Amino acid sequence: MLWPTALVVLVGVLAFFQYRWLGQVSEADRARQRTTLNQRAREFAADFDREIGHVYNALQFDPALPDANDTLARRYAEWRDGAAFPQLVGRIFLTTEYVGEDAPVTVTVFDPATHTFSPAEWPASLDAVRDRLVTMRHRFSAPATPFSSVGSATFRFVSISQSPVFAAVPALLIPLPTVQPLPKDGAEAEFATGADEKGIVRFDIEPRYLVVELDKSVLATAVIPALVEKHLAVDDYRVEVLTPTSDGHSTAVFRKGLAADADISADNADAWATFFSVRTDNLRDALFRTAGRSVAGPTQAAATSRMSIVVAETPRDAKAAAELQAVESALQSQPAAGGRISSTGSTAGAGGAGGAGGGAILAFGSGAWQLLLQHPAGSLEAAVAGARRRNLAISFGVLAVLSVSVFLISINAQRSQQLAAQQMDFVATVSHELRTPIAVIRSAAQNLSAGVIHDEARAKKYGELIDTEGRRLTEMVEEVLEFAGISGGKRQFAIAPTDIGQLTTDVVNSSASLIREAGFEVEVAVAPDLPAVNLDESAYRRALNNLIGNALKYGADGHWLSVVVNAVPHHQVVVTVTDKGRGIDTKDVPHIFDAFYRGAYAKDRQIHGNGLGLSLVKRIAEAHGGTVSVRTSPAGSAFSMTFPVHA
Repeated sequence: MLWPTALVVLVGVLAFFQYRWLGQVSEADRARQRTTLNQRAREFAADFDREIGHVYNALQFDPALPDANDTLARRYAEWRDGAAFPQLVGRIFLTTEYVGEDAPVTVTVFDPATHTFSPAEWPASLDAVRDRLVTMRHRFSAPATPFSSVGSATFRFVSISQSPVFAAVPALLIPLPTVQPLPKDGAEAEFATGADEKGIVRFDIEPRYLVVELDKSVLATAVIPALVEKHLAVDDYRVEVLTPTSDGHSTAVFRKGLAADADISADNADAWATFFSVRTDNLRDALFRTAGRSVAGPTQAAATSRMSIVVAETPRDAKAAAELQAVESALQSQPAAGGRISSTGSTAGAGGAGGAGGGAILAFGSGAWQLLLQHPAGSLEAAVAGARRRNLAISFGVLAVLSVSVFLISINAQRSQQLAAQQMDFVATVSHELRTPIAVIRSAAQNLSAGVIHDEARAKKYGELIDTEGRRLTEMVEEVLEFAGISGGKRQFAIAPTDIGQLTTDVVNSSASLIREAGFEVEVAVAPDLPAVNLDESAYRRALNNLIGNALKYGADGHWLSVVVNAVPHHQVVVTVTDKGRGIDTKDVPHIFDAFYRGAYAKDRQIHGNGLGLSLVKRIAEAHGGTVSVRTSPAGSAFSMTFPVHA
């Protein structure tokens, strides 16, 4: 029993480490899935913003150039030809030139077919854009700054809006740089023109804007579904895309995998990302497209303000670069529409590469649309917990099967030991049972052959003794062979409809001599009109003979037995053999139908038997589709065989 105990302990240790390991695996899996999901959300946002950035970048043009309209039409056509969603852009408007701080902001609408702008009224859908443009007007102030000769450089001031996205509309506000030359003539040129009494020079700056109206339905029905399919279709996550409304709330423009009454919030989302912004590389393209210019340094205002950039025409020398640095330093402290302008770049050093500049490229706007993702299980935590429970169930199920297997192996080992002991006991018993009749037969045969028997009556008696013991040996051999045949599945039963009442009477009559010799009184009761039963006659005879012989051996105290045949409900016939012996010990009852089993009483009294009789009865009854049962008490025992009737 040592090794089964060791296996059970080992299974317990494995279960402990399996539980801990699955917990660690689940935590790692949750972190991995969350990282992957966030990465997919970011990739979704980046791809969406890239589509918006393509529009923003493609429609940049300089309205001051003579062929500005043709350039815009060409760039618009190029964008449409290469765009994945060419229906994304609706109408294109251009704000008119600034004529005064109090003048209304007006627009013209662009016709790509004729390459012309025509006067138009502000659409009601773009009122938010017009309101923003009105609030962004301001006057830029710069202190009077002395300049020596600036050489060959011409300084210009550029103001660009920092809020190009109107997600609620949706629309893009593309600034078209307004360039204003700074004075450069004279050896001691100063910002003197227009300077007030404090030496402050003021410049009226109002850039023009291209207002691009985007088709919201295309975004909701084409762009977003395509990106969801590209980035989020693998795991079939629940998806909801929210857009802002004019009243400060949000509304869903796209839903996937959600019930009609369900939604995703920031509290129950497994991952989220904001999108609908313009990337900084578009800004770089916009600033450096004009040949022969280099950015000296962008200066950034607050989020609702604008970005101001000082540009110098090339070539510029070391002296020009130093003076440009002075101008940039002067710009840093100036207020502008809701925030202060702060420098984010440096122009120190001469001979900077044209088009590269020294300033950092800044991001435009912030994503106003929101992508919310949720696992189909309700949350990523619930999915991971469910997977962990399943893994634990499978793992512990395997360990439980292993434990049960160890237990069954242990039980089978014990049973095998018991069976081996019973088999050895059977061999010893059979050897003893065989020795007795053989000894009797040999003794009688020797007496007859030696001629010591002269009396004919005694010779006849010896012959009958030899015949009886021979039949006894034959019965024992047949019983063993019958058991071996049934156990090995080699015994073929010749089952046929049989009159079980008549057959039972014949079996009892054939055993009459044994019954008389045992001094038993026998009663036979066969119910009339019994239905036919499917039986193998020889097998039934052996089973009934075994029960009668069992009653004669173990019911000797009562010297009485009965054989009753009755029909019972459910189309069955029951054959019952009853004796008035001492009954069966309680501890022996569960095992009396086991092969080779003999109770303590039989061993103590040295009652003849090999432990196969009742086991054969059980196997024969079951082979006929029937059963065998026992009722026992100190007043006797009753064995019943039940057989189904012939259909």
